[in-house]
Amino acid sequence: MDNSKNNFNNDEFKELSDRNLGWLKIVADAIKEKLEIVTKEDDLYGVVIDLSDLGIDRSMASNIFGYLNNNFDFLSKDPVSPLAFKSWLEEGKVYFPIQNIDGFKSFHRTLAELIRSRIEAKFDEENGLIIFNKKRIKLTKYRGRYYFCKKMFSYPINIEVSWDELYDAMQSTKIVGHPEAKQQRKTVSDTMRGINQEVEKEFKKSELFKEENGMYRRIF
Repeated sequence: MDNSKNNFNNDEFKELSDRNLGWLKIVADAIKEKLEIVTKEDDLYGVVIDLSDLGIDRSMASNIFGYLNNNFDFLSKDPVSPLAFKSWLEEGKVYFPIQNIDGFKSFHRTLAELIRSRIEAKFDEENGLIIFNKKRIKLTKYRGRYYFCKKMFSYPINIEVSWDELYDAMQSTKIVGHPEAKQQRKTVSDTMRGINQEVEKEFKKSELFKEENGMYRRIF
C-alpha cells in the first residue's frame, strides 16, 4: 500500500475556517471510533457514518466527503457511484471507503493538533496570562482569578470541576457545612463571570468557562 501521504502538516487544512474544521473533526472522530473495532486492515471495506448521531446535515456531510476524497489518499480512489452515494445520503448516512488506516490516523492526529492550536486557550502560570490566538489577558498573580484559571487549566476541555475544589484552590481553606458556603459558591461564580467578561472583550469569545449546578468546565 502506498504510504507516501501518511504524514500531513497544517497546509492541508489552511483554507478551512474554524467552523468547518470543527465539523471535519466531528466526522473524523466518528470514523476513528468505527475504526477501533477493525483489527486487521484486510477486514476493512469502509466506514458508514449515521448523520443523525452527529447533528450534521446532508449538505455538510456531502461537502466533507468531497473534501476528503479530493485531498487525501486514505480514501479509496475506486469511486463510489453517484447513485450509491445518493442512496446512502437519502438514508441519512455517508459511506467513507477508507483504504489506509495508518494514513487516516495520521490525518486525524494532525487535525486534532491543529484544532487545539487554533481554538484552545492556554494559561501561562509563570506570568499570569490567558493566551488565545496570540492575544493575552493579564491576571494579577496569586489572586482569585489567577488560582481559578490555574485549577481549571490543569484539566482538559469539558472536564467538570466542582465549585468547592475551585474555592479551595482560590482560598487555601474550605470549611464543609460552614454557614457561609453559599457566599463561597458566589465567590467562585463571580470570579468566573469576571474572567468571561474579559474574554469576551479581548478574545471576542462569549465564554471561556461554563457553570451548571456548581460544576465548572472550560470551553476552549
